[in-house]
Amino acid sequence: MTSSFYPAESYSLDSSLVQERLSESELWLIKNMDEFGIFNFYYDPVTDSNGELYNEPHQLHAGLILAILSHNTTILRSHHQTNLGLHLQSRYERQKMIRTRWPIQTGTTPVSDSSAKLGIISHSPFFKDHVTEASELAETLVSEVAKEKNLFIQSQKAESPGSAKNAYEEDPSLTLGLSVLSLIQYAKKTGEKEWLFLGEALLDDSLETIVRQDFSNRIPVMAMIGGCQLALATGNRKYVDFSFELADELTRLQRSSEFPGQFYKERKNIGSIRTADNAMYAQAILCSLKLSIVVNDKKRIKRYKKSSLTAIENILSLQYTRHNTINYTNKSASIGGFRRAHASSSIQLDATTQSMALLNDALDVHDLFK
Repeated sequence: MTSSFYPAESYSLDSSLVQERLSESELWLIKNMDEFGIFNFYYDPVTDSNGELYNEPHQLHAGLILAILSHNTTILRSHHQTNLGLHLQSRYERQKMIRTRWPIQTGTTPVSDSSAKLGIISHSPFFKDHVTEASELAETLVSEVAKEKNLFIQSQKAESPGSAKNAYEEDPSLTLGLSVLSLIQYAKKTGEKEWLFLGEALLDDSLETIVRQDFSNRIPVMAMIGGCQLALATGNRKYVDFSFELADELTRLQRSSEFPGQFYKERKNIGSIRTADNAMYAQAILCSLKLSIVVNDKKRIKRYKKSSLTAIENILSLQYTRHNTINYTNKSASIGGFRRAHASSSIQLDATTQSMALLNDALDVHDLFK
């Protein structure tokens, strides 16, 4: 199914529209969470059917987004508490319970599991109630990281855009970036700078390798976001230069026609056509925009702002709204969700939560829509 199936919607891109669309996605997310705190991963509005798939990394990321958004949206807090309870279970207990319900699974490593759960607790409005658990997770993360030689995994040349993988499976810097981001947030919550120093040390171990990587391999988007957040937190010029170098490369992948704002070069098969990936790439550009504003790099401010706005417009075109669900019998099951790609009708959890993260970040960038 191509994007031409969906009728064109006329709107003016501004902060009020972004907030409205984000609110619709919040409602979609909590409607797709069960009593155990587990999210439905897949829904096809054409057939009105759900998919039997449990993907642990995407469940954890959805939990993180729910934690972040529950600060400002009261209705989300009780759902966040339920989801947090799920993730506070041991990895073994959680997976044992899940195996009785879903035949298909994608798991996590001990490092990514610890870093993701640390991120959820550190972003939670109930952090003070779980200081002990957060401390244990931070110590576990340090212990598990010590067993790894390097958290950045050299990747193979990108596969076809129609393959089943996505940014979470493809990004060689996923574990590295998640660990850095979780440590930054934990350092902010505790005021203990040694956790920030550890985040710097993790990225420094891989910095030169990442910069030397050709974008014909997997795009290290989580490392980009982690490095950018370190630059904002520390002001270290090393991370500023790292962020700008990779963000400049990423903007060169952005399409200006067919699907404007999409980060994909078809001839070289670089970037991605998937919604979740494009939302992550746009997040990296948005962070670099914030950084360019801080250092007053006027050329990059202009470039990144244009890139961010066109990327957001592309992502919004993939969201189900009241306008483009008029032909579906179960409209309420679709509104707020994001299609996995332009050529797909199905909604996926990762496409929706990554898009929500992007929209939430966009609202935090001063003067983005002016």
